[in-house]
Amino acid sequence: MRRGHLGTAAVAAAWLVAAGGASGQQGCQFVEGSGTMSRIDAGGGPITYVSTPNLVCADGVRIRADSAVSFQASNFVQLVGNVRFDDPERRLTARNAEYYTGAVGRLQAHGGSQLTQKTDSSVIRGDDMVYERAGNGRARSLLDVTGGRPTARLYMKSADSATAPRRDTAAAPYDITADHIVIEGDSYFRARGTVEIERDDMRAFGDSIEYDQVAGTLRITANARMLLEERVLTADEITTAFTGGDVREIQARHRAILTSEDLRLRAPVVRVYFTDGKMGRLVAVSIPPEAPEPGVLSPNTPSSRDPDRARPVATTDKFEIVGDSLDMLAPGEVLDRIHATGSARAESSTRDSLNTPETPALARTDWMEGDTIVAIFEDRAGDSTAAAAVADTASAPLQLESLTASGKARSLYRMAPNDSAQVRGEKRPAIHYVTATAITLQMDAGEVTRMDVVGETDGIHAEPARGSPLSAPATPPSAETPPPTTPGEQPDDAPPPDR
Repeated sequence: MRRGHLGTAAVAAAWLVAAGGASGQQGCQFVEGSGTMSRIDAGGGPITYVSTPNLVCADGVRIRADSAVSFQASNFVQLVGNVRFDDPERRLTARNAEYYTGAVGRLQAHGGSQLTQKTDSSVIRGDDMVYERAGNGRARSLLDVTGGRPTARLYMKSADSATAPRRDTAAAPYDITADHIVIEGDSYFRARGTVEIERDDMRAFGDSIEYDQVAGTLRITANARMLLEERVLTADEITTAFTGGDVREIQARHRAILTSEDLRLRAPVVRVYFTDGKMGRLVAVSIPPEAPEPGVLSPNTPSSRDPDRARPVATTDKFEIVGDSLDMLAPGEVLDRIHATGSARAESSTRDSLNTPETPALARTDWMEGDTIVAIFEDRAGDSTAAAAVADTASAPLQLESLTASGKARSLYRMAPNDSAQVRGEKRPAIHYVTATAITLQMDAGEVTRMDVVGETDGIHAEPARGSPLSAPATPPSAETPPPTTPGEQPDDAPPPDR
């Protein structure tokens, strides 16, 4: 995706001046092909009629139509049938048009209106166009397009480029459809009403879209949705920022959800960072409440149900991680690791086959908690650099390689019943629970192959009692609740039993 120069909007002021040539003014003259001309003197001033006007102006502008009427007293020219304005860079066609000369400087085109930028083939279409040139109190020109779902195909030029826009078939255009399109000057574009934008492998939708070349931003609001290859990003508001003509960052704000083949990320704010046109990093955070004004009482604590206060959650196949913030690294657009900070929790349901109807809620998943959790995923590209190998492995499901929790770390994972339990027909899993300063679990296809702990360590290993389900709380413990206990174990605030 690239930002650009909306040259299509810069309709030459010379067109507008030349439109007055229907009354024989502004250095324009009728040439071969023009029909008959007649003039009458009405009470309000002379009126000139011309059939098949064909005017050529000193500045290279040419104006044609089936007929024209010029009202000199009101500085108004009416063009009827097959209207065509041409200058060396642009062409405007319509069935009918009016031009208000003098200080008003307004051109109104009706019926199948089309504006074409000859230098780069940018095109805007709509039933009705109103163009107001800069000057007479207006800092920038204005093109307003309505009727019949206006469309625009824009070839945009980077604001930092020193070259003028040119026809370049290698540069993909932006195709835009909306109920209403407005272009101000040659650097600001906005569209309203079920807007659709498409370019290469990017599609965007929203009730309102604004592009500001000076700020280098494309902003989508209300029902915002963006499709990037096979990824879908939705939010109340999506803003894309550009640098050097390339996408630098996309920010989705308020109820943001990013969905791909193997990941779903949900948060109040999601930021996507790009390097060389490729997505390489995602950051998800909550929106902090606004600080009260000095002297104003602090508001009540925001509700956890407030969508702007919700904690970011990332979900892959049978794995979920949540924290106050999530920082996800994806070099080559392949997820490598997730850093979750702030009362982080990771949960895996990979080994659901271990569960039985009697398995308590706390043991139905493997989980880990800590102030910070780092989840590292297997390198699906492997050691091969072959494009085919990368493509095959990149499409494989994500697999956890390791999980590390630090700061008040604790972990619970399930294990198959031991041999003696299986001999007597016991199918319920054993439970291994550990607390430490830091815990690292090495994983293989969802199985824990190794555990490393740091700092003061405590834990329990509970085998299911024969004929009796595990004694456990009904819900999994969290950072705010005490760890599970088994019959005969000391309370959480008592010294743990020796092992």
